[in-house]
Amino acid sequence: MDLATAARAVAMAASLAGVDAPRAPLVPAARPVKTAGAALLEVARVPLSQAQGAREQGYVSRPAGFAAIEAAIAADGTGDFWVRLRQDGRVLAWPAAELENGARACFPSACYQVRASGGRLTVEPEGGQEGRAAFSFDELSARVLATAPRVKLSDSVQYSVVAEPGPRPAQSVVFWHRDLSGAVWLAYRAPAELARTTWLVVIDGVYFGVRQDGTDLVFEKKAGAGVSSLLKPRERRLPGT
Repeated sequence: MDLATAARAVAMAASLAGVDAPRAPLVPAARPVKTAGAALLEVARVPLSQAQGAREQGYVSRPAGFAAIEAAIAADGTGDFWVRLRQDGRVLAWPAAELENGARACFPSACYQVRASGGRLTVEPEGGQEGRAAFSFDELSARVLATAPRVKLSDSVQYSVVAEPGPRPAQSVVFWHRDLSGAVWLAYRAPAELARTTWLVVIDGVYFGVRQDGTDLVFEKKAGAGVSSLLKPRERRLPGT
């Protein structure tokens, strides 16, 4: 990695480690950008602070025993799904795959048995309390799609952008979208990959990518000629959607 790339990767990590900020409307842009001798067209910018703040907006609340529990779906830079639970400001998180065998989550008000399988999450209070909370991954992802900053790439494709500051899940930027059949997909990138334009998707022969520019994520597009060898599609479908 050259010094410039390393510096940009460090800046990305520092930005992700910042303080959450309220989400604000995106400011679209459309101007040519010179990159390695080729003209790219800037589509939109998303402040990293907004993408990181989206984490706090992505919870769905349910009663569980004598108190309410909040749940959210997340992902890391390798495409692994995570589940977060929040109660009274305390947050616990697990890889979704680990919850197939169950886990114990203890908060000041109560302890819970947590399981996730087949795109569904259950949180059951211990100690004889009644009132198991159930969540579907589909409804949790719908919350992310509705509250995170959105970038429209075409009439049929738009991404909701969430930045994870780490450590659980690890630092990453995740791009969520729902396809025309209703399935939810995510593209995922580690911070170092955003030091230069990384291509996310091709739509009707036009390639769309993203990179970091200071404290912003910049979405760009370019005609397909000479770009196809650079495209590294990495997407995963969310179970249960």
